[in-house]
Amino acid sequence: MGDVAAAGGGSAQAQILVVAEHRLFRDLVRGALEGGGGLRVAACASSPPEALEILASRPIDLVLADADGWGGGGLEFPAQARRAGYEGPVLVLAGRLSQGESVELVRHGVAGILLKDEPIKALLECVRQVLRGGPWVDRRTLEALLCSDRQGGTSESRLSEREREVLRAVAQGLATKEIAAQLKLSESTVKAVVRRLFDKTGVRNRSQLVRIALERYRPLV
Repeated sequence: MGDVAAAGGGSAQAQILVVAEHRLFRDLVRGALEGGGGLRVAACASSPPEALEILASRPIDLVLADADGWGGGGLEFPAQARRAGYEGPVLVLAGRLSQGESVELVRHGVAGILLKDEPIKALLECVRQVLRGGPWVDRRTLEALLCSDRQGGTSESRLSEREREVLRAVAQGLATKEIAAQLKLSESTVKAVVRRLFDKTGVRNRSQLVRIALERYRPLV
């Protein structure tokens, strides 16, 4: 597919770091990205410390991290990368995540969450969207997070069913026209709902919308 815009806005081909405990999984991800996706994996790491050394030694546009490895320690890697000074996007792959784990990852600023049983096509779409600066949350993970709002959110944080539908579509990376077609709404209605979501969550663009809004669906402790 040629060069992909890097996370920082440049036109050079993006530099991707794959972090996973098992070599077979690293190889599968690398093959999917470089084969069918035409992307470039600049480096692979078998442990968080090794990944942090790579991040400190060279520019990386996207980290694709396995959350299931290292005895559960994979969930801690996004926060470790942030503390080490890495400011680029982190995309998390996971076999399964609890609602609490998903929210914690969002709070640590991950740019995307994708479950491993999604098809390769979804992985490639997810990587490309994150490299363009957009968020990505797996549909089932998003449903679980939205469910927490219905079960225990405050009245201020609750969204209407229509707002939830539009938020799901925004998280999938759909444009206004596509959302309107999917939900059988006019484009003006979709724009109005997105504006209400901006007002309720206090954000200014779609990239911020999913990240900030999802944090507020967790019941207050």
